Amino acid sequence: MNQIKELQIKCSIEEHDYVELACFNQQCKANRVYCHQCLRNGDHIAHIKDQKNIKELIEFFNKVEQENEDLIQKLSLMLGEIIELFTQLNQGLQQKYKFSKKRLQKLNAKQLNQVLDQVLKYDEITKVLFEDIQKSSDDMIIQLKGNIKDLKLEEANSHQQNKQEQEKLEKFQQLYQKGYKLYYDDNKYEEAIKVIDAALLIDPNHVDSLFIKADSLKMVQDYREAIKWAEKALSINSNHVNSLSSKGDSLRILGKYNEALMILEKALNINQNHDISLARKGACLQSLSKFQQAFICYIRALQINPDNQWAKNKQAECKKQLNLKYK
Repeated sequence: MNQIKELQIKCSIEEHDYVELACFNQQCKANRVYCHQCLRNGDHIAHIKDQKNIKELIEFFNKVEQENEDLIQKLSLMLGEIIELFTQLNQGLQQKYKFSKKRLQKLNAKQLNQVLDQVLKYDEITKVLFEDIQKSSDDMIIQLKGNIKDLKLEEANSHQQNKQEQEKLEKFQQLYQKGYKLYYDDNKYEEAIKVIDAALLIDPNHVDSLFIKADSLKMVQDYREAIKWAEKALSINSNHVNSLSSKGDSLRILGKYNEALMILEKALNINQNHDISLARKGACLQSLSKFQQAFICYIRALQINPDNQWAKNKQAECKKQLNLKYK
């Protein structure tokens, strides 16, 4: 099998085979790469001498790539020389027009006279210097912008950037989905944190990832760090209910019940049917010995989600406390 078939490049004409030929004629308007069937149909017959096979085409691409590398190296050397000269100019100006008291004291009257004569002409000299360099700089910028436009380099750069962004997005989604599964399905919170950390290196402002890290930290009992990461999520989206609820629960576990209630109330103002926040609010009220209010919260949570096992357990516990209270 030849090289082009290995690359799986089909002819642009439907039902034709793999392209095996290339046209190097500058004036040709037909497809530059084509198959033998195109040739049999009469394409490129008028300039058959400009036809190359695929091996020759690949060799041509390699040759152009090498020449381009040589050009880049030459341009880099030119840039390096310009930078070096600017460095010399800046250092020279700094040294020539830096007048410390110590330096002036070392001059005799004749030398001081010469220095003063030069300084009095400073504005005139530097004005001409700056204008000359500014003109050269403007001319070069115009020239380079024209070259970039003519060579369509912006399109190439944009295409490359889009490709890189797409690859980053795909990598992020893989990491996020893996982290989500470890957190939500597998309850492997420490592993989830590591994976989500990698995702956050790609997109540090992804709110759901920040929430997963916050709640995973809570589940491994690192409550203060959990609050910190929940707050990062909330700094991006102050109405993110899951982050509010997670922060509220960490505060509850730390014994800051009133502060936790304020956060959980905010979550419920955004989504009054968030059963997890309702159950956590109930737990705060229960810890404050407000058993009747807590019991109502558990009832509401279970009406919304009858499968909330934690709410069921807390409701049963609260019911016992209510019975003891009213015995």
